[in-house]
Amino acid sequence: RDSLYLENFKSLVSKYGFDKSKTAILLDSRATNSDFLAYLKQENINVIDFAVPFKEAGGHRRTTLIYDHHWNNTGRKVIATEISTYLQKVLPKQ
Repeated sequence: RDSLYLENFKSLVSKYGFDKSKTAILLDSRATNSDFLAYLKQENINVIDFAVPFKEAGGHRRTTLIYDHHWNNTGRKVIATEISTYLQKVLPKQ
């Protein structure tokens, strides 16, 4: 099933394009297929991986709601911090 998803992603990128200079994929590498991660690395597609920050934050407070996997305020703060850090690294200094 994961190989089908990967092939679907490749097909979409081939058909519609993918601007690597303006795009990053936000993901949790703990829950992401290793073949997909390898493909992203091979294709030099930027990734914002929140696995470690979520694991570290989870030791202190939950990062998701109790009854589902949507992020709670703590999780949203971790995600916002990771995106902000990424943008500070990739955006040109003015």
